[in-house]
Amino acid sequence: MLAVSAAAFSPASAEIGPDVTPLHESVDHGDLLAIDLNQPIVAMASSPTGAGYWLVASDGGVFTFGDVAFHGSTGAIDLVSPVVGMWSLSDGSGYWLVAGDGGVFTFGDAVFHGSAGAIDLAQPVVGMAATTDGSGYWLVAADGGVFTYGTAGFFGSTGALVLDEPIVAMAATPSGSGYWLVGRDGGVFAFGDASFHGSAIDPDRQQAALSIGVSSAGGYWILTGDGRIHSFGPVDHDPSPTAMCGTSRILGGAVAATGVWVYSTEISIPQPPFSSNATTIDGNSIAEQLSYIQACQTVGEPEAADFINPFPGSIVSSRYGFRLHPLWDIVILHAGTDLVIPEGTLGLPVSAASDGVVVAVDDRSAYGSTVLIDHGDRVATVYAHLSSVDVNVGDVVEQGDTLGGAGSTGFVTGPHLHVEVRVNGEPRNPELLMSL
Repeated sequence: MLAVSAAAFSPASAEIGPDVTPLHESVDHGDLLAIDLNQPIVAMASSPTGAGYWLVASDGGVFTFGDVAFHGSTGAIDLVSPVVGMWSLSDGSGYWLVAGDGGVFTFGDAVFHGSAGAIDLAQPVVGMAATTDGSGYWLVAADGGVFTYGTAGFFGSTGALVLDEPIVAMAATPSGSGYWLVGRDGGVFAFGDASFHGSAIDPDRQQAALSIGVSSAGGYWILTGDGRIHSFGPVDHDPSPTAMCGTSRILGGAVAATGVWVYSTEISIPQPPFSSNATTIDGNSIAEQLSYIQACQTVGEPEAADFINPFPGSIVSSRYGFRLHPLWDIVILHAGTDLVIPEGTLGLPVSAASDGVVVAVDDRSAYGSTVLIDHGDRVATVYAHLSSVDVNVGDVVEQGDTLGGAGSTGFVTGPHLHVEVRVNGEPRNPELLMSL
């Protein structure tokens, strides 16, 4: 049964509800894919039995799935600060919502023990945790400052430390005598009787840590934006191999002894207006796509022997590197190489520079019709400004296969092929690999 707050009945916005994916033998109880939301989903909590879960939006609208009950929401209230998290009672009979200013809202059997709403915070609150019996709770700010209420004890904080990345979540030990804080980089800080078992810091991982879940066995799980569940210490189950590497942006999830759920949305393709920022926006968007699509791969180094010129008979019309942009008249990084054929470029076939899989076919503002090929080892090639596209997402292509025709779609001064090589999302000089 789906319980919808008042917010869900207001005029729809552009925010489409997320998909919920059960991982590691969890059960799918439903999602919000068919619903236009006023505000994005910001948090998720599962029932103690794993037979249901709640999703909460930044306006405090609460959505219930499976056997969890709807106890109320702030969806109809004009909030001073958006909701950033929620925590449920251990028996599911109520829950708290917490806003970025530290305001706490209680529903069902959840008891109000206090809030930081009247305090001038140095950093916004990003999450909360509660004692097992609901007699107290903690709030944590982005700098790791911890605020305690009710019977929740103060065991330490990172508020006085200079952090590499902000804190994104916290979780308490089953005894209530300690807690863990997790940073966006996956770093873990343990206080009280919380034991440090390891962190999810990985210099090659492009996706941030999103949440932390606690095992009754004394360990913990960290969910990262690639859909990976990282297990540390003794845990009830180990879903560490689980990952979602594809074209969805992982927003958050719930990890508990009863299962793992993540919620995600499709990666949207920005359509910036004709401006000097458009090329950079498109390039950053491609890097974001690759960060999800290639998240399960290890980083390798491309070799020139694996690539050919994707536009045979062409010459270089604009090289890789910083240049004076021909349209914007500003110095900007040219993330690839432009190729033309003197006798005529428009419509001539563009080939795959190496074996791979077509992972995106997009119409972009600056790049125009674009094909993106994944070659493994977080190596990818980009083919832009195409006049036609002859492949589809999921196609396996061999070196030399035709991808489409060269053209002048997007923001260009004339027909050409713009080709890029990206490693771990970052552009490399194609001329060094393709003998251009």
